[in-house]
Formats: sequence, C-alpha cells, structure tokens
Amino acid sequence: MTEHLTDNLLTRYRQRALDAAELWQLDAHLQNCAACQTRLTESTETAASLAALQTALADVEAQHLAYEELAAYVDRQLAAPARELAEMHLRECRNCTAELNDLRAFRRELDDAEVVHVAPAQPVRRKQERAWWQPSGWRWPLQLAATAAACLLVAWLATRNLRQEVTDLRAQLATAQRDKARLQTELLAAQTRNAPLPNPFAAPPTAPTPEPANLIAALTDGATQITLDRQGQLNGLTEINPPQRQLVLLALQAGKVTLPAAPAPLGNRPDVLLGAPAGGETFALRAPVGKVVLADRPQLRWQPLKNATSYRVTIFTANYESVAQSQDLSTTTWTPPQPLPRERVYLWQVTASKDGQEIKAPVAPAPEARFKILDQAKADEIAAARRRTPVSNLLLGLLYAQAGLFDEAERELQKLAQANPQAPLAKQLLNDLRTQRRSLNQ
Repeated sequence: MTEHLTDNLLTRYRQRALDAAELWQLDAHLQNCAACQTRLTESTETAASLAALQTALADVEAQHLAYEELAAYVDRQLAAPARELAEMHLRECRNCTAELNDLRAFRRELDDAEVVHVAPAQPVRRKQERAWWQPSGWRWPLQLAATAAACLLVAWLATRNLRQEVTDLRAQLATAQRDKARLQTELLAAQTRNAPLPNPFAAPPTAPTPEPANLIAALTDGATQITLDRQGQLNGLTEINPPQRQLVLLALQAGKVTLPAAPAPLGNRPDVLLGAPAGGETFALRAPVGKVVLADRPQLRWQPLKNATSYRVTIFTANYESVAQSQDLSTTTWTPPQPLPRERVYLWQVTASKDGQEIKAPVAPAPEARFKILDQAKADEIAAARRRTPVSNLLLGLLYAQAGLFDEAERELQKLAQANPQAPLAKQLLNDLRTQRRSLNQ
C-alpha cells in the first residue's frame, strides 16, 4: 500500500468494520508511514482504536487454520488471498506449522507408494481414526477391552500345546486306572481260589478246556464261565449258599426254571370288583396288576383319561380295607409315601374327576388290580445277588423266578441267552419260564 490511509478506511477502522485482510494491510502500512501514524494518534479515540487493532490482530493470530485449509494448502488448491493469509499465520503459529509438516509427510508417503488419487475425505478419515485413540472418557473402556481380548488370544495360542499334553496325560491316566481295576479283580479272584497271584507283565494264561464229553453244561454268565460235569461239580459260581447251589444244579441238569411253590392269587377274578360296571368313559390301570413286586413302596401307573382334572388313588387289603390314599393328583403315577407291609396281597383303584363326575378304574369286565409285595427274606437274598461281582444273570434269573418276579426273571434269562447263542440250554431255560408263566395266567 503506497498511498496514505483514506478517511473512509480510518472511519471503518474506528467502527471495527474491517475484515482480516484489511487489518493486515492497515498494520503493514502504519509500520512504514509516520504521517498516517500521526493521523491515528491525533484523536483520543485513535489510541483506543490502535489497541483494538492490536487485539484484533492477536485474535486473528490465535485462530488456528482448519484442517481443510491445511489440506488445501498442501494440495495447492487454496486461493491467492487465502494462501497469503495462511502463510502469514504459519510464520507465527508453531502448532499449525507442525500439523502442516505432518500433512506434507503423509503426502510424500502417498506419492512414494504411487497410490491413486483419493478424495479429500480420506485424510479427514485418517485424522478421525487417529483421533479415536486419543484419550476420551467413553473410549478407554473399549480400548481396554480390545487389549484384553488380544492378550487372551495370545495366551490361548501359547498354551495350546500345553492343553494337548494335559489331554494326553488324562487319557493315559484313565487307561492306567482301568488296568489297575482289572488287576484288582484278578487278584481278588486268585485269593478266593487260593491260586498264585497273576503276573501283570506275563501273557494271559490259557484256561484249560474241560473234556466236552464230561460236561453237562457250559455257559458264559456275564464275566464268568459256568460249567457242570457229570459228577455234579459246579464251577464258576462261588460264595453261594446250598439252596442257591441246588437251584442252579436243578436248572442246568433238567433245563427247567423253579417257580414259587404256592403262587399268590393274583390272576383274573372279575367276580368281585371295586367299581360299578362301566356305562360310559373309562381308562385302564397299567402296573402293577396281577404281579409280585420287589419294592415295599411300588410306583402305581395308569392311563390318562381325556380332559380329566384330577386323579385319586386308593390301596386296599385283600379284605377291602383302605391302607393308603393319595391327594388329588394331576399326573398318572403315584408312589405311597409310607412302606406297605410285606408278604401281603393288595388291591388298588383310581378315581378320575371329569366335568364334576367321578369315573373309577378298574370296572367290569376288567379284573381287580392286585399285586403282592415280596417277603423280606427273598428281597434281601435278591439284593445280595445283585451286589455280586461279577453279576450272574443265571443266578439272578432263577431267584427272580422263584420269587414270582417273572418280568425281572425273563429279562435276566434273555441276557443269558444272548450271551450264549450256540448253547441250547440257555434258550431252553428262557422258553421254559415263558411256558410256565402262560400256564399260570390261563
């Protein structure tokens, strides 16, 4: 600016109506023109205006350049007046100069890598991504969680081989425990027979095969081999009492199963019933019906009646005296809360409530629902046989049949027949039980 300041310019200065570019030009002229400085200082307002000018210039200097202005300056897309102002600000502001140097370095990296030209939004996004990791009250929990997840992943990868070794060691330990259990079983069997202890490192000895011509029966019974020769020598079943031994000998020699000497009257007896003849809907009782039971608190089961709201169960003695009764039930099973006296015959019925009416079961022509609870001595004998090691399906089946527990006896003899597909004797015992059972129900 070579000419002196005009009155209009001075008036606009006093009114603080000059923009930033005009303020810079005014300041530059005053530094080199003593006449204009005199004109400004002649009035009392001039000093205050000059101070306001300095303050305005300081405010302009204090305002940092926007990121978009710096990016446009680096890309040489800033207009000439704005570029001149930016350069004047950069000479005085270290922060903006440092930011400008960072943008120039980033531009050089892009040029060296021969990256295609991208829109100005990408540097903005880079700055935003960089700012994401700056300290912030809501970001540090996410940063901490990401760091913890990375640490856990590294720890998992580092311990993968260790976990595999632990798995292999556990498998080896399980194998060793099984071998130990097998050796303990062999040791117990050897001590029972007063035989020498087995050598765990030696090959398993080959059991001597009896002469087939001298054997009456040879059966695989669970983990035991049972044989009976013509001299009546029974091998394979140890620690059984004389009555049990006689029971097994009779079954193996005759191929027959011994049933109870005096079966309880549990068959079909439609002449005396607990309910009136059925005139409409009815339902059936499932179990126990016509059977001997082992437990003194048997579970009673019946078929559901459609749309029934509740059921009530009553147990009677053979003289029709009530001994147990349930509350209103919503299920189709019930177990007496107290044990029933053993070695007695019981009857039971179920009364269903539906639409305000009571429907009982059983009713004619169905027989009475009877069952008998096994006596204590037989129950204890069967419990001891079930605790045997190893379990004998033959002995259990014969004891069940002798006690009248036909379902349980058939299950055990079925296992014996499946383990001896080439032995006719095992199938003969199973068929004999089924034949005698059918004759009892006729």
